[in-house]
Amino acid sequence: MLLSGYFARRRRKQAIDLYLRKLRPQLGRLFGKAEHYTLDQVQEAITAAELPEGFAEVGLAIYCTAEDFRIFQNGSGNPRTYSEARDEIGNLFFLGNSRFSQSDVTRYAQSRQQSRQFGPSISADDEAIGKYGSGI
Repeated sequence: MLLSGYFARRRRKQAIDLYLRKLRPQLGRLFGKAEHYTLDQVQEAITAAELPEGFAEVGLAIYCTAEDFRIFQNGSGNPRTYSEARDEIGNLFFLGNSRFSQSDVTRYAQSRQQSRQFGPSISADDEAIGKYGSGI
């Protein structure tokens, strides 16, 4: 069971990374540049960008106001709060800063794009799985 928890966390981190890299450009194409987007705009952009919908709260926590997030939370039954979602994103990608800005997200996405131009990077985890298998 330990490995299933590891893979679930890894999938979640990869999904958040996708949202950080792909949602902002899609929102810009559809609705122009803005500091915040509405709940409907973010949900439409998630669908248009073909992002995994099971992680919609990530996009909403990044691009919506806390009030719009609460509306989503109440309608979806999602138990996570706006602060919890932003804390997770901040801890994983912004050195623990849950008050990251849109420009922080843009810089992150640009840095990931630049690193991909030089070929795929292989993490130590990927390398270990390649060498030794996943154990499942």
